[in-house]
Amino acid sequence: MARETRMLLIVITLSVIVLAVLSQFRFPHTEGGAHEISGATPLPLERLAARATYDELATIIAELGRRVGPQVRVLRVDAAGEQRYVPALRVRPDLLLAHVRGDTRILSIVDTAAPIDVVAFDAERELVLLRVPADASSVVAFQSGSQSAARPRYVAAVEGTPGGPALRPLFLGRTDRIEDEHYEEGLLVLGGVLLASPGSLIFGLDGTLVGLCVIDDGYAAGVTSRSIQSAVDRMLAPAQPGAEPPGGS
Repeated sequence: MARETRMLLIVITLSVIVLAVLSQFRFPHTEGGAHEISGATPLPLERLAARATYDELATIIAELGRRVGPQVRVLRVDAAGEQRYVPALRVRPDLLLAHVRGDTRILSIVDTAAPIDVVAFDAERELVLLRVPADASSVVAFQSGSQSAARPRYVAAVEGTPGGPALRPLFLGRTDRIEDEHYEEGLLVLGGVLLASPGSLIFGLDGTLVGLCVIDDGYAAGVTSRSIQSAVDRMLAPAQPGAEPPGGS
C-alpha cells in the first residue's frame, strides 16, 4: 500500500512539473514575473480568419477594377523632367479629365494611338480636358446629390501605371468637408493624412466616384462628383483669356 502511494505521488509530481514547463511556452513570463498575454502568437484559426478577410477584400477590389477600369485611362506625362503616369476620368463619351500642373507636358495616352488633343485647361484648379474617341458605355456615373461626411469605410484609389489603371484599397477613418475657394461645394478631407497621390481617383466599393484626389494644405482631399461636373461645364464654356494649356509631345 505504501509503495502504491509513493508511485501515485511521483506521478502527480511529474504531471505538475510537465504542466509548469508547458505553460512557459504558451504564457512566457516578463521580467516582472507577470504573464505577457498581449504578445501571444495568434492561433492557427485566428491567422486563417485574418487571411480569409484579406482575400475577400482582394476579390472585392478585383471586381471593382473590372467595373471602373473602362472609365479610366492613363496619361504618360512629363512633369519638371520627371515622367509620371496620371489617371484620367472619362467624364463625357469623348472627354477625359485629369489633374495635372500647368508645367506638365502630356506625352501620350497608355494603350491608345490617338494624338493628344487638349480641349481646355483650368489653371486655377489644375484640371485638363482631353478629347478621345467616343465611348458612351465607359462614362463615369457621377453620384447624385451632395456628398457629406461618411462613416469609416474602405475605398479604392485608382492610380496610373505604365500598364494602365491600378486599384489600391484604402481605409478612410473619416471624411470631413472643408471650405475651398476653388470649389463651391468645398472638399472632402480623406482621412486627414496623405493616403493617395495627387490626381488619383477615389471610388467606393460600390463603384460610385468619391472624388478626385488633390492636395490641400498638405492633406489629401477629394473633389466631389458635383464639383467635378461643375468644373467640366466651366471648361467647356466659351473660352476666356487665361493660361495656356499643357501641350502634347
